[in-house]
Amino acid sequence: MFESLLIANRGEIACRIIKTAKKMGIRCIAVYSEADIDALHVTLADDAFAIGPSPAVHSYLNPSKIIDAALQTGAKAIHPGYGFLAENAKFAESCHQHHLIFIGPSPSAIAAMGNKIAAKQQMEKVGIPVIPGYGGNQQDNATLTQEAHRLGLPLMIKASVGGGGRGMRLVTQWQEFPDTLTSAQREARHSFDDDAILLEKYLSPVRHIEVQIFRDAHGQAVSLFTRDCSLQRRHQKIIEEAPAPLLSPKLSAAMIETALRIAAMIDYIGVGTVEFLVDAHENYYFMEMNTRLQVEHPVTEMITGIDLVEWQLRAAALEALPYQDHPIHCHGHAFEARICAENPQEQFAPSSGKITHIHFPPPTTGIRVDTGIQEKDCISTEYDSLLAKLITWGKTREEALHLLKNALEQTAILGVHTNVAWLCNLIATPDFQHAHLHTQFISQHADALFLPLPSLPQEIAFIAALIEWKTEKKRHQYHIQISEDPTSPWFWRNHWRLMGPSPCTLSFWYHHQKIELNVIPKENNEYQFHWNGQIFQVYGDWDTEHHFVAHIGETRVITLAWREIDYTEIFYRGQSYTIYHRDPTVNRFSDNTAKNQLRSPMPGILAALFVTPGEKVIPGQRLAIMEAMKIEHPIIAPIHGIIQKITHSVGDRVAEGVVLFQLDEIQ
Repeated sequence: MFESLLIANRGEIACRIIKTAKKMGIRCIAVYSEADIDALHVTLADDAFAIGPSPAVHSYLNPSKIIDAALQTGAKAIHPGYGFLAENAKFAESCHQHHLIFIGPSPSAIAAMGNKIAAKQQMEKVGIPVIPGYGGNQQDNATLTQEAHRLGLPLMIKASVGGGGRGMRLVTQWQEFPDTLTSAQREARHSFDDDAILLEKYLSPVRHIEVQIFRDAHGQAVSLFTRDCSLQRRHQKIIEEAPAPLLSPKLSAAMIETALRIAAMIDYIGVGTVEFLVDAHENYYFMEMNTRLQVEHPVTEMITGIDLVEWQLRAAALEALPYQDHPIHCHGHAFEARICAENPQEQFAPSSGKITHIHFPPPTTGIRVDTGIQEKDCISTEYDSLLAKLITWGKTREEALHLLKNALEQTAILGVHTNVAWLCNLIATPDFQHAHLHTQFISQHADALFLPLPSLPQEIAFIAALIEWKTEKKRHQYHIQISEDPTSPWFWRNHWRLMGPSPCTLSFWYHHQKIELNVIPKENNEYQFHWNGQIFQVYGDWDTEHHFVAHIGETRVITLAWREIDYTEIFYRGQSYTIYHRDPTVNRFSDNTAKNQLRSPMPGILAALFVTPGEKVIPGQRLAIMEAMKIEHPIIAPIHGIIQKITHSVGDRVAEGVVLFQLDEIQ
C-alpha cells in the first residue's frame, strides 16, 4: 500500500476520501484554489498545496497543476474523487507517465466508457440494448438537426462526455432545438472541454437504475446490488436509494449480469457504476458507465457494510479483495438526500453567500452526514451547489424513510438558500412513499413540491415572541448591573405590578406582515399568550445553545433557532421561518422582475446574449444566459417591450442584483 495520497478534489468528496485514507494510515494531501484556502478538506488533510485561482479551469480542472502538486509534495497516488478530472483518460495517463498511481481504472477503460458515443457503439456491437439515437463523428449543426428530425420528438441532447446533468437538455418542440443545442454544446465545452453531442430518443416514463460493480486487478468481479436514481431536477440526481425498490428478481439479475459483462469487456479495475433506463415493461437500456466513485455511493456502503473508498485504494495497490470467500449480502435499505445551495422556488437558482450557522443530526447507526462545509465558509458560484448529503439506513424502506424525514427536520443551514424544505415535501408525497418512481416524478408532482411560502404557525409565533422576550430580559439585566443602583426597583422593567404583572405587547414581522401578541410573564419560564381571541399557557426556554423547546398546553415543540441582529431564524419540521424584529425595508432585489429592469438573479458569468438595444421582445423570450455553479440559467423577458440598454457583455462576471437590461414597456 502506498503511504501518501493526493486528493484532486474539494468539498464533501475530498473530506470523505481523507476520512478513509487516514483510517488506513495513509498521509493525505489536499489541493485548494484561492476560494478554498480555509475549506474543511484543507483543514482535515495532513498537508495542503495551492493550485491557483478560484475558477476550476485554472485549478481543479488543470491537469498539470495537479500533477505538479503531487510531485512537489511527494504523493505516491492521486484520487480524483468525482467530477473535475475523474473521468479524464489523458489525466489518468499523465499520472502513469509521472509514476503516480491513479485511483481508478486504466486510461483505456476510461476512454472506452468516458465517451458516451463510443460506449454506445461498443454496446450495440455486442447486443446490449441501447436507446435509439445518433452519436456520429459528424458534429456540425446541419447534421445534428437532420438526425434530430430522423429520431423525432421528444428528444434528449447530451454531452458526449462528463455527467452530473451538465450539457443535457430535453427538446419537446422543434423551434426550441437550435437554441437548446447551442446551450448544451456551450455548457459541455465549459464543463468538460468537449462540445461533442449525443442525440437520443427521449423515453418516458422510465426509471433510472444503476448497478454498482467492483473488479480487481486479478479479474475477480462482484456486484454490489442496485440503486434507484430516478428523482432528478435539471437532469441531476437529488434523492437516491438502495437497493432499487419494486424490481423483479429477473430484471435485477439481468442488469447485474450485463454490468459485470461490460466490466470484463474493458478489463475494468476498481469501483464502477453501470447506468440503465428501465421502462414500464421492464425493458432495460444501457445508458452509460461511470468510471469513478459516484456521489451516491454511501447508500451502497450502508446496505453492504463495505467502505468503497477503501476498496478503491486496495484495488489500486493491486490487492485481491476477499469477497470470494466472504459473500456480500444486502442488508436493509438506504436513502441519500443531497442538500444543495439553491432556491427551489426560483427554479433551483443557485445561492451563494457566507454560511453563518450549521446544524446536522448527530450520527447514529441509521444516520450519516457527508459534508465539506463549516460555519463561516463562503459558498461560491464557481463550483457545484452540493453542500452535504444526508444518508439513512433502516431494516426496511419504511424505517429508512422515517429516519430520512427526521434527519431533514434536524438540518439547518443559515446564510444561503437550501432545498431542505423542498426535500421534506418530496419525501412526503404518497407516490414517493410507495416507491412509484420515474424520471418525470418532480415535474408531475410540482403542485405538491413547489408550495407557497408557509403561513406562520401559532407555535412558531409563540417561540419567536419568547426568544425576543428573553433576549430583551438579558439586555435589561445587563443595564441594571451597570446602573447607579442595581438594587433599586425603579430600574426594573419586568412588568411587576401590585395586582400582578401587566400585559406586554410584542411585535415582529413575517413576510412583511406585522404580528402582535399580548403576553403576561408568569414564574419559572411560564407565559400567558393572547392570540386570536384565545388564551394559551406556554412554557419555553433554551434547551441547548440552538434548541428552543416550548410546551404549549399539552404539546411539546422542539425547534432549531438562531437570533441575529435584525431577525430570528427558526427551523421546525423541515421548514425555515425568518422573523424580523422590526419592519424590514423592501428587499433591494424585489424588483428583479420589475417592468423596466431585469437584474441578475445570482452572481455568475454572462454566458450569452440573444438581443440588442432597440430590439422588441415578448414575454417569455430568452434575453440572456447566466452561468453559475456549472449550470446555465436563462434570463426571461417579463413583458412586451423594447430593450433600451444592455449593461454587460458576454463573459462579464456579474454580481447578484445587478441590472442587466433596461426595457420600455409596449402598451
